[in-house]
Amino acid sequence: MPHIRRTTCMFIAAVFMLALAGCGKDAVKPSAENLMANKALGILADMKKAYDARDMYGVLNNVSPALAGGYAEFSGRVRKDTETFPKADLDLTIDRVEVDGTKASVVFHWFGKWTDAAGKTTEGRGNSVFTFQDAEKMTLVSITGDSPFGIVR
Repeated sequence: MPHIRRTTCMFIAAVFMLALAGCGKDAVKPSAENLMANKALGILADMKKAYDARDMYGVLNNVSPALAGGYAEFSGRVRKDTETFPKADLDLTIDRVEVDGTKASVVFHWFGKWTDAAGKTTEGRGNSVFTFQDAEKMTLVSITGDSPFGIVR
C-alpha cells in the first residue's frame, strides 16, 4: 500500500510541476505586420472565392474607388468576365507579402481556366502584385502585373 501511495503522489507532483511549467510562458501575440499581412491574404482569398462563384459584388467589395488604373475599368472588366465565362476556376499561389506602413502587397502567381457558354475553355497564367491599404477598411488600391480578375478586355 505505501508503494501505491508513493507512486500516486509522485504522479500528482509530476503533473503539478508540468502544469506550473506551462503557466509561466506568455502567449505569443502576432505583430501588427503579421495581422496586416493575414488581413490582405484573407481579402485576396475572398476575392478569388467570389470570382470563382461569379459574384461580382464579392470581388469588388474590397476594391478602393480610387484604384490605380481606374475602378470603373476594373469593375467593367470583371463584369465582362462574368458575362463571357459562366464558369471560372483560379489557382493562386502566394509568393510573399510585403508590409510597409499601412500598405500590404501580396505577390503571387496564378493559373486560371475560364469556360464559356459553349463549353470552350480558355487558360491563362500570370504574376501579380495586389497592394492593399489599411485605412478605415482595408481595400485594394493597386494592381501590378497580370490580374487574374478581368481577363476580358
